[in-house]
This record gives sequence, structure tokens and C-alpha cells, in this order.
Amino acid sequence: MGWSLPDGTYWWLYSKPGVPAVLGGVFQGSFVAMNGNFSSPAGHDFNLELLGVRPLLVAGSYAEKASFGGTGTIPAATVDGVATSFPITLGYDVRYESQPLNGGVPEGDFKGAVASPLRSTVAAVLKSKESEKSKSASVTLDVSTASEECRLEGSLTASNASLLIYTVVLAPVSGVCPFPMLRPGSAYFDRDTRKLHVVVPGFANTDALVFVGSL
Repeated sequence: MGWSLPDGTYWWLYSKPGVPAVLGGVFQGSFVAMNGNFSSPAGHDFNLELLGVRPLLVAGSYAEKASFGGTGTIPAATVDGVATSFPITLGYDVRYESQPLNGGVPEGDFKGAVASPLRSTVAAVLKSKESEKSKSASVTLDVSTASEECRLEGSLTASNASLLIYTVVLAPVSGVCPFPMLRPGSAYFDRDTRKLHVVVPGFANTDALVFVGSL
């Protein structure tokens, strides 16, 4: 699953090969789309299967509000320097046009896990409390392992009143946080499954915080 935004960025989550229920990583980058052609020459693969962060090229074609078909390429990804290419196929989900929950942002305690290309998956809880403006919420993300605890705080803001897509800002405030400086990320709330998907890359794209949690 994933989403592509009017600001020219895409956030595509993919599953582990052969295990659809397990998140394998995130493709993220900027794109140019025109006359049915899609191009992203400088994206990133935030891989969650111990392969780290890899450069990503995407090229393909699309039918507006219908489908996308193309090829993703990881340049010189293997030890012998051979590039890896693979097909990417996406469909259109009408839920992208759904009205936000209660006209604003999702509230509550989302229990799930945080993953990263550079470290193991750990349990986490994201707490969201809607502000009076009804289009943003203050959020607290508590991440804990056997050896360290970390709290990040920030905001969740509706990126468009007609979409269930949100801009996410997070920064460490206490504890031992293994995450680098983070730039604004993106999130999608699935009203059917009650799941919140959050992707927040590091400023230099050397790491990313990926959270999936349910109410």
C-alpha cells in the first residue's frame, strides 16, 4: 500500500516477499508525473530486512485514479555491483478521497511497533490528541526495548481536508533515542482496519522511523 501526494512525493510501503502481512520496507522519493508518465530518479528504499537504505530509481506509466505500472531499480545493490530491477504495480483506492475521521485527525492510543533500516523492530505506542483546530493533533511516541527507552513528540496535521493523509513531525525529547534528526514525514490512517502508518525519514536519508499501530 502507499500514497502519492500533490506535492510530488510518494510513500509506498511494501511487504516482505512471500509474507504479505509483514512490512518489508518503504519506497520514498520525489516524482514528476505528466501525460501518463511517471519518473523518480532519486528515491530511496528504506529496507527493513537488514539491507539498509538504498538508492532507488522508478519509471513507469499511470492512468489517473486507476493504476500504475513501472519498474524500480536499485543501482549496484549487490556485492558484485549488479543493479537489481523489479516490477511495481499499484491500483487506485477510493478511500484516498475519504473524508477524515470526524472531520479531523485520528485520536487515541495506537499500539504497534517501530521499525528502521538500521535496527531491530521494537514495540511502541503512539498517542494522538486532537487540537482545537481539528486538523492537527499533538502526538507522543514511546519506543522501548530491554536496554533503552525513548520518547518523541510532535504533531500530526491533515495535509488536505479531503484525504486521510497527514504530515508528521517528530523529535526526541527524552531517553536514549537511536533515531537521527528527522525531517517531516507522512502518515495514512486506514479507517477500515483502524491502523495508522507513519514514515519519518532522517534529514540525510540515512535512516527512517517507520511506525504501524492500531487503535
